[in-house]
Amino acid sequence: MPAFRLNPYAGVAKLVDALDLGSSVFDMGVRVPPPAHFNFFISYGSDYSRKHWCTTRKISIHITPEDYLPSVDKAIKNLSKQASIPGFRKGMVPAGLIRKMYGQSVFADEVLRVAGTKLEEHLIAQKAEIFARPVPSASQEQMNFDILKPIAYTFEFEIGTKPSFRVPLIENKESVDLCKVIVTHEMLDQEIEQMLLKAGEMTTPEEVSSPFDILNVDFTRCDADGNPIEGAETKPNSLLLKYFSAGAQQLLQGKKAGDDIIIQPVQDLENSVQAAVIKDLGLEPQGEEAKSTFFKMHITKLGHVEKATLNEETYQKLFPGRTISSETEFKEAVTEEIQNIGISRQESDYIMKFLNGWFMKPPLSCPLIF
Repeated sequence: MPAFRLNPYAGVAKLVDALDLGSSVFDMGVRVPPPAHFNFFISYGSDYSRKHWCTTRKISIHITPEDYLPSVDKAIKNLSKQASIPGFRKGMVPAGLIRKMYGQSVFADEVLRVAGTKLEEHLIAQKAEIFARPVPSASQEQMNFDILKPIAYTFEFEIGTKPSFRVPLIENKESVDLCKVIVTHEMLDQEIEQMLLKAGEMTTPEEVSSPFDILNVDFTRCDADGNPIEGAETKPNSLLLKYFSAGAQQLLQGKKAGDDIIIQPVQDLENSVQAAVIKDLGLEPQGEEAKSTFFKMHITKLGHVEKATLNEETYQKLFPGRTISSETEFKEAVTEEIQNIGISRQESDYIMKFLNGWFMKPPLSCPLIF
């Protein structure tokens, strides 16, 4: 199969096995500009063949002397202005001498450049969807470029076209109603409390005393008497005192870093955090084992979060860039944020359902050959 290559020294594009007409350029001190960069982008043609899922097409590009000779003449004139040849001042080399010495090289360059330009124009006009670059067709005949005998040239290439397929979920354009989140007073109060804790200041108390004390602890599985189970792992966690049951909170009052207590997560933790903590400890929240398992809880560090007060400094800290000057405006901003989070979650759920339906339902297959 004939193939195109570029001579890096002469800047001449030519067919393999064709005569090298530019190898003496640098010996003469002529600075030949590099060939124009062109891509053989091919659009629609005839001759269809299918391999599994991919369609290949062949196209023939026909150019005549009228298409490329003006470009050849212009290129030779430009080269004569740039050439440095002994006996001539730069820019004063006769175009006829350049044509005689390097015309064949320039001729080959321009024929291929014009062909590439026409192919690119055709691609843009047809808006063809193709894979990578076209390749020379096996039926391509070898060409001889001769500036003394300008003729018409035909270039044959093959391209791979992107297959078309249908995705019913997209075509149907189903609409989805998103529910507006109704923010209750309880939801609003809980969110404000969390936000004020987030914006609060952290201190290090000597002992446990406040519902907002933070207990950094290590859990180790043990028996009812506090004896560690052989091979039990120690797992760290961090909890606010208020997340313990009333009985556990009373037991923890006055405890310091380094103290231990024995707890049962199922009984001694509030419902809001119970399942998450039990899962972190390696148990199933609803399993029978979790109901009868004890843990030694060792306090490693204490902290205390002093809730921020409702003022403009706090509003700015929680909602930077927004102008909030009153508690009413602050509550409106928190309500809006809760609603936006609810809508965002609904959208995420829908996208996951859509993607699952897209990949599971339509008969799309991966390519076997590319």
